[in-house]
Amino acid sequence: MVNSIYTIWQCRFEYGTTLITNHIMNKNIRFLLLVLSCLVLGCQPKDPRAKNLVPGRGQILLNDVPLAGASISFNTAPDNKFGISSAGRSDGHGNFTLTTFLPKDGTHPGNYFVSISATEAAGEFIPPPEFRSLISERYNDPQTSGIVVEIPAKGSRNIVINLQSE
Repeated sequence: MVNSIYTIWQCRFEYGTTLITNHIMNKNIRFLLLVLSCLVLGCQPKDPRAKNLVPGRGQILLNDVPLAGASISFNTAPDNKFGISSAGRSDGHGNFTLTTFLPKDGTHPGNYFVSISATEAAGEFIPPPEFRSLISERYNDPQTSGIVVEIPAKGSRNIVINLQSE
């Protein structure tokens, strides 16, 4: 405390009061600008369409066996008032979580036409391999897959889609 008073007194004596006042003001202004920038950046409005998202989780099976690595797409049906599709990818146990805006944030309630694709490399990686589908090609198109899912207003955590091989 004594050292800081001595330092202030010494600065006041050598440089004048204006320098000390400006230094203190600059510190306060910098602090105020820091606080304001944190508030502005932290209070950015979210996408208004994201406020109605609900959980959308489930499992993809092929002939009653979990299908790993499948891509699933929930395409909005004409009667879905939100009009925004969502998608996901199945893990090693066939489980998926839908994503609309941010990873695994869910989906909107309503009806969806579902498309699913699952492929694997058929050949060596050099030259680039060809890929073959693990499921019937009809599941790749939401209009021909025959899969329609309704997501209730509170979401769904147990959607089970059991595909059949042809």
